[in-house]
Amino acid sequence: VEAAQNIVVVKTLAGMANAIAVCLETLDIGEIVGSVAGDDTILIVMKDSERALETERALKDIFS
Repeated sequence: VEAAQNIVVVKTLAGMANAIAVCLETLDIGEIVGSVAGDDTILIVMKDSERALETERALKDIFS
């Protein structure tokens, strides 16, 4: 999980990105504008860079 400006990038196991993206969008974490999921990577677009950093921290807590 890594934030870059207002985007958060989440790396997953192969084939799991879509399922995890759906779960993440249902959680009340920051202000997610939307997300795009590939096979093993999710790009989460946040309203601003501050929210992206908050989301990065929250996701690291969840996944650790």
